[in-house]
Amino acid sequence: MNKFIRFIKNNFSWLHIVGMVLCTLLAVLYWMKAGRYSEYFVKNNLYVTIIWGLLLGYVSVDMVVAITGGQSLAKTIAQLPVNVY
Repeated sequence: MNKFIRFIKNNFSWLHIVGMVLCTLLAVLYWMKAGRYSEYFVKNNLYVTIIWGLLLGYVSVDMVVAITGGQSLAKTIAQLPVNVY
């Protein structure tokens, strides 16, 4: 049990939890709007859609944290070049 708690503390931050909740809500909204009438297994099954939203939320936030190097979002935006054209 100690290893599991250590794993959770090392791999989950509040950003991960917010990302997972947000993506899950978006996935459920998509399911309510169009997914439940689909013939595909992932789209028409609410439970699979929720799991997909959780995984997508974690991975997307983890990718952003890895790209920014763990910096705050304000510092990352401040370092972006102003003229990108």
